[in-house]
Amino acid sequence: MNTLKIITFMIALMLFLASCASSTDKNISKEQQQKEITRKYDLRLKRAIALHNQQILENKFNSSNNKPMLNLMISGETKTIRNHVVNAGGKVNSVFNNMLTAHIPIDEVYDLAKLESVRKMELGAEFELHNDSAIVLVRADMVHKGYTPLEKKYTGKGVVVGIIDTGIDIYHDEFRLPSDSTKSRIAYLWSQLAQNGKKPNGFEYGVELSKTEIESDLARQTEFFVDTLFDTQGHGTHVAATAAGNKGLAPESEIIMVQVDFNNENQFLSASILDAVKYIYDKAEDMGMPCVINTSFGQRIGIPHDGSDSFSKAIDEMISSKKGRALVASAGNDGQKNIHWGEFQLEQDSLWVYSWRSRMYIHFPTEFADKMEFKIEVDSVQFPNILKSGVKTEWMKLSSVIEQSSLVEDTLYYDYSPTDTACFFSYGGSGISDTHSEFEINLREPRKVFNIYKILFRGSGSFNSWNYKFVADPALANGGLPSNDRYVYPNSKYSISSPAVAHNTIAVGSYVNRVQYKDIKGNLQPTFPYQTEGDLSTFSSIGPATDLRMKPDIVAPGETIISARSSTKKQHDSTKLVGDGTYIMFSGTSMSTPVVTGAAALFFEKYPDADVFELRDAMMSTAIKDEQSQSKGELPNAYWGNGKLDVFALLNKSISSVENDNPYNNLNNISISPNPANDFIEINLHDINKEVEIINLHGEIVLSIDSNSNNRIYVSSLSSGMYFVKTGKQVQRFIKL
Repeated sequence: MNTLKIITFMIALMLFLASCASSTDKNISKEQQQKEITRKYDLRLKRAIALHNQQILENKFNSSNNKPMLNLMISGETKTIRNHVVNAGGKVNSVFNNMLTAHIPIDEVYDLAKLESVRKMELGAEFELHNDSAIVLVRADMVHKGYTPLEKKYTGKGVVVGIIDTGIDIYHDEFRLPSDSTKSRIAYLWSQLAQNGKKPNGFEYGVELSKTEIESDLARQTEFFVDTLFDTQGHGTHVAATAAGNKGLAPESEIIMVQVDFNNENQFLSASILDAVKYIYDKAEDMGMPCVINTSFGQRIGIPHDGSDSFSKAIDEMISSKKGRALVASAGNDGQKNIHWGEFQLEQDSLWVYSWRSRMYIHFPTEFADKMEFKIEVDSVQFPNILKSGVKTEWMKLSSVIEQSSLVEDTLYYDYSPTDTACFFSYGGSGISDTHSEFEINLREPRKVFNIYKILFRGSGSFNSWNYKFVADPALANGGLPSNDRYVYPNSKYSISSPAVAHNTIAVGSYVNRVQYKDIKGNLQPTFPYQTEGDLSTFSSIGPATDLRMKPDIVAPGETIISARSSTKKQHDSTKLVGDGTYIMFSGTSMSTPVVTGAAALFFEKYPDADVFELRDAMMSTAIKDEQSQSKGELPNAYWGNGKLDVFALLNKSISSVENDNPYNNLNNISISPNPANDFIEINLHDINKEVEIINLHGEIVLSIDSNSNNRIYVSSLSSGMYFVKTGKQVQRFIKL
């Protein structure tokens, strides 16, 4: 009897343990499933969802009554995804080959991510705006007058100039016909901010106004548009007038403006801007005209700066899909800002950088994820050798970070006391492609310290990172903080923003237009001391791209540019106002970009069937190469690109004479990853039956491979340094670690 009881007890115990194990397996499986699903999110989407959930917890809104919508880029099988988006209560906007943009209720994101047809869901990185005599400097006045050897005057007639910006002052004289002030030169205006009115065809948000509606308002002299249509920032009006105003580069072009919400708190505008680009190109096609689009803004933190991100790829796809299309983008205003850190080889002994409170974005080959570790330290400004206990994290592997399904929130305390806070921080990661991953560290203000953090990395491999607030002042880093040879200074390399860094765009830097001007009161206003007209603007962002393509492509006047002022922009500093107050002085690559955009419109008037590559090659080959533009070394270089824009030479360039005999000057045709690489590279070729050559900087062929069906090439035997991959006429650079 006792034996039977024992057997019965043992069986029951085994069943119980099996049940527990099964339950544990299910929990583990569920957790793993969640990780697999959320792995499809980019960092910004993870952050937005975390914020949304926090707001629900804090009862900031009732989620059952309010369904916030996110405008996302979704990669995968677009036909299948489209149906699911509609069924989830979302609205599809733009559709590309392998991606679409759509407004989706935030509560439906997770269920959509479960679909096998969905590969990636992205909010994209934040955008920021990049804030006369320039026409003479670039010799556009000679084109407007048709100087010999030109056969006629060129003014941009029959060409669409698209502007994506803060809006436009439709009442300004720059955008009315000079012969009839009731007639507008604006063909279409789409405000993505406005809600009450006619939506553009194919899009489910915003308000569209046609030229007829704008002219109806001009004739009545009454302002009946909603306030959101006004350009209260003035940036878009200034840019549009430079590119296509009556005194601009292309004074007879057709203007299409898309007003984007750059005042948006988080500025996750990637999908909205892709919608804007598609809208303008579609309108231009309906009008039967070539089109150049101006983007005087960009993403600098949150992208890999190599054109491989989804946003840049979609831009490239739209530009190259038809002839008579171009997109001109500002390089950025980070030439004096040390926002980049990385590229060096990590070591087992830690290397570090100091940072103020900010957000740090890191991009790295996934093959190094298990070989790299980071940690964060915080204390008083001196960072003594012996830190107080509890004021540093443990070493964390990057592989564990990118596996997290959401951002990790954490707090450091002095002496582990929950009442003595040292700092708040969060971190999270995501695999953004088959070969690369990303993660970010958000450093938030501590209570008791000097607001400087120490970020340490160790292991093997390399990465690139960008941060608004690296501590780069040698006096502070070596004076207020202890000097150490393990401290690696940040730099301003790889600071070209997106979409300028994309493969098919024209990236524009800035040089000094003038060193003084007369303000509205007639007073002579100096600009910056120690500068000369024609010098490179100190703020102009520096290349190259991280895949080593040379950027910027061209440089144009952008410092001290006088152009139209929006009547709804409040201007408290009268020294910026010019003439009768309807013009204003701005500086930035935002201002140099529309100079090139207008030049592109003149080129398309002469060559309406040219493609962006013919346009870009013509610009680069005719650029002015003077003493100033070669002050940073032989052209092309990472500061001046190919030199200063010369519109007269550009218009005298025959397309048939646009040659590219040296394939090493056109490094856009082969995609290589990972780059930099350690063990192998994978190349993307249209023709896989070609011989592939690896060439060193001396021009010597060090490897020769028949690609056949295998595009993976092992390079572990090569010495560290730069190499070229060449197949036929296609060439691309890569770095061997």
